[in-house]
Amino acid sequence: ISAGIPYFVFGDVYYRQVPMGYQVVEPIRDPAVNLPETVSVNIDLLNVRYGPDKTEEVIAQIERYTRLRVIGSAPGWLYVEIEGQEDLRGWVMEEYVSAEPS
Repeated sequence: ISAGIPYFVFGDVYYRQVPMGYQVVEPIRDPAVNLPETVSVNIDLLNVRYGPDKTEEVIAQIERYTRLRVIGSAPGWLYVEIEGQEDLRGWVMEEYVSAEPS
């Protein structure tokens, strides 16, 4: 389990269970590798999803300018925690957030 998502690993290949069987996926990357510490939402309303895929369940919606702490990532997605709501973590698409200035 990584970032709340169960994976299966055989050798160096990661799999995720999907309705029709299993799908090869990129492993969750370590947040220490070239990721901003925080980002902010740059669209009016952003879906926070259970997993890094557009078909995953929406667990929350957050408004523009909301700050998010980056915990991890997958290709095109960030695993985030909503600031001030430490128990709410989920996935957002990278294209809808901007890095916070240092």
